[in-house]
Formats: sequence, structure tokens, C-alpha cells
Amino acid sequence: MNRSIQSLIVQSWDNLSRAPRDKNHPYRLAVLSGLDAFGRPRGRTVVLRQAERATAELYLFSDARTNKVVGLRQQNWLSWTFWHPRQSLQTIAGGPSSLLSESERRPFFEQLSAYNWADYSSLLAPGETLEEEAKINRKATTTDQERAWRNFCVIRTQVQEMDILHLQRSGHQRVLAQRDGSEWKLQIVQS
Repeated sequence: MNRSIQSLIVQSWDNLSRAPRDKNHPYRLAVLSGLDAFGRPRGRTVVLRQAERATAELYLFSDARTNKVVGLRQQNWLSWTFWHPRQSLQTIAGGPSSLLSESERRPFFEQLSAYNWADYSSLLAPGETLEEEAKINRKATTTDQERAWRNFCVIRTQVQEMDILHLQRSGHQRVLAQRDGSEWKLQIVQS
């Protein structure tokens, strides 16, 4: 059964909107691609924290000291890849990305538990070499809320384009969507 190209973008945004609230939703985890601090392409798995359909925005949390944040300051375009195995639906969403200001990120930080603050309160930056093997994979044992706040950041991607692929036996469907103001210009392309 072929879907209309409009229904594919609606379904993608339905998935994106649902995923931050449903820990088991396949779109909750995405591969985020961008350039690292050395200008090399890098993909990593991230958690989608919020999706705003009306403004076409995607959000993730990070430690401000990571390579993805350093790379973002050099090249602000990020690409998110999502896959839903039961729906056979892949959504790639990309656009210019930025770090939220202190006032914008405060509400996100206040939603975190003390347990989650430990993710951002480490003295060592993510990726730094550990001196002792025993420290590998250990979460910070103390939670310094002020240090966590300094290291916590929120990245927002303003989605400007989407590449949506629906795999099906009767024939794959693929649509490219370009954001034009508050509207999407859709184009069917060969899968």
C-alpha cells in the first residue's frame, strides 16, 4: 500500500514527537552526525530529548566539553538519522544547530534528577584518558550541581531538510522535504 508523500512527513513527525516521552520508542535514539573538533565526520548515538513539530526543532543534551560541541562551534550543521524497524521507516533530519543560552537551557537542567547531574559533574571531560582501568565506566560518585550546570548544554537543531525513506515490498518510497518558512516543500525521489 503506497502512502502519500505528505503522510510520510506526518508519520515522521509523529514518531519524533512521541519518542522523547517513550523510552522504548525507536526514534528516541538517533545517530547524530557532524564534524568533530578536527573537522572529521563523526557519528554518535544520542538521545532525542525534545521534538517540536511546529518549529521543526530537535533537542539533545550534552556535556559542553565533548568533541561534538567543539565541532559544532566550527561547523553548525548536524544531521540526525532515525530508524523505525516495525514501520520500515528511516528519517534523516538536518539543519543548522546551536547551543541554547543559559536562560533557555535552565528549564531542561531543572528537570534532571541528582542522579543525572552526575553525568555532567565529572572533573574529567568526556574522552579524556583515565589513569586507572578501574575507573572505566564509573559514574561520578558525588554530584556537584554547580559543576554539572557549567558542563550541561542543550543542542537545538533547526530542521531545514528531511530525507524520509519507507521500505516496502510493493516498492520503496522516498521523499525529500525542504523547509520554507513554516511549510515543507516535498519532492518524490528515486529510492
